[in-house]
Amino acid sequence: MNVAQDWFPEVAVVLAGFDHREEIEATAEESSASTLWRDAGLAIGRGGLQAAAEIFGRMGARAFEAEAIVLAAEDGLGADLPKAIEFFREVGARAYLAEAESLLVKSRSA
Repeated sequence: MNVAQDWFPEVAVVLAGFDHREEIEATAEESSASTLWRDAGLAIGRGGLQAAAEIFGRMGARAFEAEAIVLAAEDGLGADLPKAIEFFREVGARAYLAEAESLLVKSRSA
């Protein structure tokens, strides 16, 4: 199985959401290719959403980066929500923009 593709982080988000983190690790171990996509998926599986966002940022995968930032903020982790908001505004992703702005308001009032 090749987890070098961009689908692996998305699968990692779903598996982590169902608390199947061990399956993320097992899937990654089946791959001989070490890529940034794999690293980001593993970071997600290990609860390192901020690390995943940083990896996506280095790759220039802005949509994935913004998604990881929002997930980190939802988990109560310090996240660069203004960066995600900027991206969502640029691409006209209104629903994601509203979610990120709501999280930013909540984080400032906490």
